Amino acid sequence: MANNKPVQSRRVAELAKSNPEAVIASAVPASVRQQLPSAIAAELETRVSGIGELSVLAFLPAKGGPKVQPIERIVRLDGRTYRAYVYGRRANQTSKSG
Repeated sequence: MANNKPVQSRRVAELAKSNPEAVIASAVPASVRQQLPSAIAAELETRVSGIGELSVLAFLPAKGGPKVQPIERIVRLDGRTYRAYVYGRRANQTSKSG
């Protein structure tokens, strides 16, 4: 059986960009995850939680330059860095530390 985890990870990443609420809604609940065999649980998304830093960065394209994503959100948590995609009340949240 072929390992298609990279394909599935790309699909989830693309969906996170366009509809982060749907990704969260489709996540396997922790109570279900605990009951799964470890080989299956290892194929699921990695859950993260904690207090960290949210950086909201704004970009403008250079005159005549390539298009850029106007807003990028970066989360730093437990020594790791993640790109964040938000919805709802978080869509208007500014940079926060802690």
